[in-house]
Amino acid sequence: MAWSHLGRTLIVVQAPGIPGDAQWAEFLADAHGDPGEAIMIVADDTKLSPKQRTEVQAWQERHGTPSVLVTDSRVARGVAKALSWFGVKIQAFARRELDRALDAGKVAASDRTAAKALIDRLTVALREARSDSLAG
Repeated sequence: MAWSHLGRTLIVVQAPGIPGDAQWAEFLADAHGDPGEAIMIVADDTKLSPKQRTEVQAWQERHGTPSVLVTDSRVARGVAKALSWFGVKIQAFARRELDRALDAGKVAASDRTAAKALIDRLTVALREARSDSLAG
């Protein structure tokens, strides 16, 4: 899991699997400290533990920050759609719809190139960190 703010949008890139407890706690502390105007999650085969899902729900209820999920998982996008029917502020997009997702994530058109570069940097950093931890 890697994240950074771009303007008032918190951009998160998640690796497959469930985030570790220490990393999750660090992320939540940062997200509580500056929830921004939107949170954009770029994910592949990502999952959250039941505890993490409860914490996300509490975070969203506290801050009211809308979420944007970018994933090629039809199941995840379907779950997000169902959650939105129950009032959860979430929209989901396929990766090929990244520009629409950035718009929903309140990223200004003039910042789109920077946002895409940030997503790429976070993805590479996450991949390298996971590779290092597997190697050593």
